[in-house]
Amino acid sequence: MAGSLLADLSRMGSENAFTDLLLTAQGGHQREANCVILAARSNVFKQMLSSEMQEGQLRSGKRHVHLHESPEVLDHLLEWCYADTLRDLDLLASMELLKAADCFEIRGLLQKCSQRVSKLLTAELLPEAITLAQQLSCSELWKALATFVAKDEKILSRFSEAPFELRSLALSERKKILEKNLVELRLRLAHVPAPRPAIVFWRQSFSEAQQDYLVREALESRTESVSKALFQGYRDNAPAHFREACARRWKDLDDQTRCGFEVSALEDEEKSQHSKEHLEQQLIEVSKEIKSVIALQAEPDKLDSAAAGYPQAWTQAVPGAKVPVAQQRVEAGSDVPQTAPGPAAIEPSASHDSSTKPEPPDVPESMGWEAQFAWGLYYSKRACFASESGAGPWALDRKGSRAGVPQEMLRSEELLDVSIQAAPQEEKRKKLAERALRLYYHAKWLAERNHATAAEWRYREASRLALQTRRKVLAAHALGRFGYFLIHWNRRHEAKEVLRESRRISSKSKAEWLNDIGNAARCLVGGFSVRGFQLVEQCFF
Repeated sequence: MAGSLLADLSRMGSENAFTDLLLTAQGGHQREANCVILAARSNVFKQMLSSEMQEGQLRSGKRHVHLHESPEVLDHLLEWCYADTLRDLDLLASMELLKAADCFEIRGLLQKCSQRVSKLLTAELLPEAITLAQQLSCSELWKALATFVAKDEKILSRFSEAPFELRSLALSERKKILEKNLVELRLRLAHVPAPRPAIVFWRQSFSEAQQDYLVREALESRTESVSKALFQGYRDNAPAHFREACARRWKDLDDQTRCGFEVSALEDEEKSQHSKEHLEQQLIEVSKEIKSVIALQAEPDKLDSAAAGYPQAWTQAVPGAKVPVAQQRVEAGSDVPQTAPGPAAIEPSASHDSSTKPEPPDVPESMGWEAQFAWGLYYSKRACFASESGAGPWALDRKGSRAGVPQEMLRSEELLDVSIQAAPQEEKRKKLAERALRLYYHAKWLAERNHATAAEWRYREASRLALQTRRKVLAAHALGRFGYFLIHWNRRHEAKEVLRESRRISSKSKAEWLNDIGNAARCLVGGFSVRGFQLVEQCFF
């Protein structure tokens, strides 16, 4: 609209009028912008430009911000910020822009990109879209994916392999689709035409002479109703007289003449019956599927255990993924708590849980609390040694996170808990500290594979038990790792609180603590970006 506020602001963006900010994307691509516009559209830009960070400082009269996004993504971001418009992008470009919108917390653009992805999504790109949804925790994108899965028969054939979040939403969406289909099928069944008798086909074959004869016969009857009907164009009563006249002549036909029309009537009856049977069968199938969906929704343990074991094909990482799908690799102790010697120190082996396959204990599990504890450690190490596809069956963690967890991991946690309760008082503190460390490794294994709910409970429980046994280094370390994952899951507000608690517990200096977080970042994501480090700093200082 000419002269409107939106139109005037849009023109300012294209004219680079009164700019005070220089944005640099990949490849040195630069765009000028206005700080007040970007701060109003994005909470991230608002905090960045108003803080004492490097981006908030003036240089040569302008603030300078370096972004990791591509030039195309930067152009689309600015177009939305100034004009509230989005071009017709393909699916991959929409997904890239969706990640940027989530990163900078631009809510309107996030919703718009989710809608675009849902319209353009294909079965081949569904794994990438699922991974993106897990990274961003975007409710609009999850709904779009659920609708796509619920409608696609090929995807439904592999439905039990889908992630739990998608499966739960898709079941609800599928139920809605089925209920709508049920109503439509009943309506179609009610409107299936009745089979026509043979006389109808005979009437349709009348020649003009036969039609003239019937009309003359009706006129000769000289009844008042016929005259009135003819006057009204046979609109009301004439059809009844017509049927009566036809019925009299039908009786006069010989069997050979009627035979051909009776065959047509039989074919029509079979066609009508087939249509009814087909629709009734569809009604039965849809009704059964609705009952199955309702049963699954009513029993979350079945839903979660069926979905928790989905293969890695559903979660292959897209380029630039925030937290990659776990791979078999040797970590050489790079992500274990580094503690000082003494009674409060826990020093796991450098090759712990990654390069050495554990050996089973040489005593039966029934030989007392020490044997149970040894078997608990064995199951724990074996669970952490396995890849996601080789983790075996999954089960619902009823006592803790209420999420899907490898069955062997749950078994180890149960044995460790039971054995500690039966242990002598002088041994409980030491064994409880070992249990805290095992929970930490379980959380790490789950977090690397984006099982956020299960990982969160174990990181927090590991920190709680570590504090209970006066292992402050482990307690702070567990929360620090958890906070870093929260940042990459785009849960920045929660990350801020968790990392603050980690800093409060930690006995290290600010520089040592930040360096510890930096080392964790390199271990967890195979590298470390300046932006990732700034996000951690931004939470506190």
